Amino acid sequence: CNNLGPLAANSAIRTVTIRAKVDATATGVLENRATLTFDGPTTTAQQTADVQVLNTPKVVLRKTINNESQRNKAVSLPGETLTYFICYQNVGNADATGVRITDQLSNQCDFTSATTGQPPGVTSTKVAGTREVGWFVDTVSKTDSEKCVTVSATLLPNASGDVVNTATA
Repeated sequence: CNNLGPLAANSAIRTVTIRAKVDATATGVLENRATLTFDGPTTTAQQTADVQVLNTPKVVLRKTINNESQRNKAVSLPGETLTYFICYQNVGNADATGVRITDQLSNQCDFTSATTGQPPGVTSTKVAGTREVGWFVDTVSKTDSEKCVTVSATLLPNASGDVVNTATA
């Protein structure tokens, strides 16, 4: 930014705002220097504002349910199998490592099966004596497209009301 025009003695402060977008691959400290020069006997000291750029992974989940007897059915009956699709993606600016997805089945259902879906190498586990199912994904790259795993559970004969199923990554 140059030539802000004349500035009268004892005048109000003039502010210049410059916005910049940080490149997604940037790392470390970004240094921003501001210098003011003018036609006069003195100059002002250079000012510096440093910004620390963090590379941060951010894995997000999207979960949907598909009842085998009717797609996107809002109400199910005891004995029906529910299949939960747990989709994940890294929307951060750095790869996420050591990623594990955990799904806690409701006490109103019995575990039926878990699949890994994509990509190859994702492993699933059922924690014995609990209703927890997990997948070890390992690394989710910042450039990967959304991927999904599934878990199926059968509603118990006495199931009623809302069936809560919570997934975390």
